[in-house]
Amino acid sequence: MPRQRRSAPPPPGNGGTHPAVRELRKIEGRFFQKFDDWLDLMLSAFSRDEDRYMATMSRYGPRVPGTDHPGDHFAHALPP
Repeated sequence: MPRQRRSAPPPPGNGGTHPAVRELRKIEGRFFQKFDDWLDLMLSAFSRDEDRYMATMSRYGPRVPGTDHPGDHFAHALPP
């Protein structure tokens, strides 16, 4: 008899969606491009590659007072 796969229950309080995914979904655009950019930003920051970091962030334009910037959501997607 084949074994049934059991999925793990979702973590309490977040409906099963990872906090990083929730933050990335707040940014307009295609999810996989945002995920690639987020990963690129995290690796660039870790390796202290400021040129690559700024090249990725430049795709999201300047900050506008009174509105959320994608950079804020990218930062919140990284767990403390």
